[in-house]
Amino acid sequence: MNYEMRNYDEAVKKAQRLGKKIVKPRDNELLLDIDSAEQYKIYKSRVGELSKLHKVVGTKDISSSEKLWHRHIYISLDCDIENEERVFLQLFLGSDPIREYLSLCLIRIGDPHPILLFEDKK
Repeated sequence: MNYEMRNYDEAVKKAQRLGKKIVKPRDNELLLDIDSAEQYKIYKSRVGELSKLHKVVGTKDISSSEKLWHRHIYISLDCDIENEERVFLQLFLGSDPIREYLSLCLIRIGDPHPILLFEDKK
């Protein structure tokens, strides 16, 4: 992760350099960044618990690199959520804790798109 990236404008420039596109969550969507087998195990063990608060209406699980456990998981919920709750739920579900902390920092400084993923252009 690029710890020097401080806002959305820098993310756009980085995505262009890498030939990637930026994906921002829809109002009812969680975007998990899974980087290890342990994080994936946490996701699998806790996604059912999520249904006690929110109904999961869809998921998409895609490889984010050539590394075996690097995955991006999209979870659609039955209701819209605010960014602070999104970060908390993503962290609870095993998403990269450094990414989630940085997203919270971006929320606090008022960045317009504090939560995003870089995906391959298709």
